[in-house]
Amino acid sequence: MTTPAATASPTPTPKAKPTPTPRPLPDLTGQTVFGAEVDLADLGFTAYSYRDITGQNREMTDAAKRDWEVCGQEPSMGAPVTPDDKVVLIVAKAGENCGKPSRDNSAAAQVTLGAGEFSVMGTGGNVTPGRYVITPGAGESGNLFVRDSSGDSFVNEILGGNHGVPSVTVDLDESDTIEIRSMTTVTFTPVETTVSTTLTTGYWIVGLDIPAGRYTATPAEGQSGNFFVRGTDGYSTVNEILGGSHGVPNITVNLTDGQEIEIRGISSVSFT
Repeated sequence: MTTPAATASPTPTPKAKPTPTPRPLPDLTGQTVFGAEVDLADLGFTAYSYRDITGQNREMTDAAKRDWEVCGQEPSMGAPVTPDDKVVLIVAKAGENCGKPSRDNSAAAQVTLGAGEFSVMGTGGNVTPGRYVITPGAGESGNLFVRDSSGDSFVNEILGGNHGVPSVTVDLDESDTIEIRSMTTVTFTPVETTVSTTLTTGYWIVGLDIPAGRYTATPAEGQSGNFFVRGTDGYSTVNEILGGSHGVPNITVNLTDGQEIEIRGISSVSFT
């Protein structure tokens, strides 16, 4: 008796994996890393990566995720994503202000000085360290110098009058010295940090005093002076004379957080 050959069972066709429906990625910035992970888990994400905003690739343990915050994300908020997409959280330790510049001016105190030489010191000095707007008395005009501990002048301005600027805004550090000439009343007023696209004579920080971005910088009408932009390394990326017969009428610049802007001899510069 012949046994019939066995017939192979047909191989079942695997079912196609359903294509996940994209959902908008929520805004994860400002949360702790732990909180952001909870939101991602609710969306079905199980794998994501982190990037230290400082570039130092510091270790972040699971236990520390409540002490780190999300400063940015890739893709950005609202981008359509599925659990198969890669999400990167840009992170920093809490209290680091996400790597952005910060300023505490709580120790500054108003003072009025006359002609002479003065010291900046926390104790026993004529001016407390801090950030100030410096203005001359009504109708007065004269010279203002501020020198660092090496004796180099980083402020050298005529204050007041037809040939001077109405004010200078500057950070005064301990061991700086101040010299005032030909004026009996010069007032140092602590400055509150506000964001503006019009800056006056002095020193300014991108991200604190003006938003980062691409701008055309134009001096006040009929004025001329020096305009500098410096990187966090202290080197100038822009060094121009604005206005007047020897300067350019304006300059287009890309400003990034942390850069320093210095304006000399011009009462104001507008950024548009």
